[in-house]
Amino acid sequence: MRRMGVLSHSAKTELVDGEVYDMPGDGSLHRDWSDELGRWLHRNLDAAYRIIPASTLVLSPHNAPMPDWYVYPASIGTRNVSGPDVSLLIEQSDTSPAYDLGEKALLYARFGVRDYWAIDLKTRRIVVHREPTQEGYGFAKPFQAGEAVEAMLLPGLILDTSLFRVG
Repeated sequence: MRRMGVLSHSAKTELVDGEVYDMPGDGSLHRDWSDELGRWLHRNLDAAYRIIPASTLVLSPHNAPMPDWYVYPASIGTRNVSGPDVSLLIEQSDTSPAYDLGEKALLYARFGVRDYWAIDLKTRRIVVHREPTQEGYGFAKPFQAGEAVEAMLLPGLILDTSLFRVG
């Protein structure tokens, strides 16, 4: 739709089940967290992985969300990334935690994203989702600030949101 001029190239939108959703602009809290998460990911992962910030992840012709972060093996070409290829997907939420824990979690599970973290930026809580099925995630566990979370597919990648100097 962007190529055809229906959507602006600068519009922040997501395609979910064939419907285009306008996404709100990022506020200062979201931008501060993006900066911190980007630094953390780049500091802790090597060139074997691609770290993609705020970019479309094409899951199907009718589903192209724009997660805040996703990581996948560098050996996979960008056009060939599918849900099961994603090693870690992170959504940062300051205004839409219900959407990220509901509709987005179901979408990512349906397309096989194996490790999905939804971070509530105001509380610093991370809800970790694993064991994807067509009906949702079989495992969803909240971790509070001060609790360390290790990425399932990236051993040694550990996050404790209480250590971030934001908000």
